[in-house]
Amino acid sequence: MQDILFAYLDPGTGSMIWQVIIASFMGIVIVFGVMKNKILSLLGRKSPSLDDADEQESDSAQAEVSDERK
Repeated sequence: MQDILFAYLDPGTGSMIWQVIIASFMGIVIVFGVMKNKILSLLGRKSPSLDDADEQESDSAQAEVSDERK
């Protein structure tokens, strides 16, 4: 006897599948980026990091404040 299988995929299912694919790809890119920075720092090579950018922003903000006080 033949078994009949009824399956239904609503339109939201395709959207969910694309979200999973894109999120997985972006997660892999971020993980490899972090690993690359850690490996480069272990080898003694400096890589541009967010900490350096934050320090530069805080230095420029302090310079603006001191200019205003003059």
